[in-house]
Amino acid sequence: MSFLFNYLSENPFVFLFLSLAIGYPLGRITVKGVSLGTTAGTLIVGVALALTSFSVYGLKIEERG
Repeated sequence: MSFLFNYLSENPFVFLFLSLAIGYPLGRITVKGVSLGTTAGTLIVGVALALTSFSVYGLKIEERG
């Protein structure tokens, strides 16, 4: 699992598209007539991935200059 987070920290575009690929369908799920929406689903997945990579593995996704 750490390989995945290392790869995501080195390739931020993969992180972005993975968040979109997981968050879009998550946002379309409806529970008792209420859904998050695709934007909120993607945002939640992106934040969850970033927090997991930082808190568990100590990785930061930073811009390279």
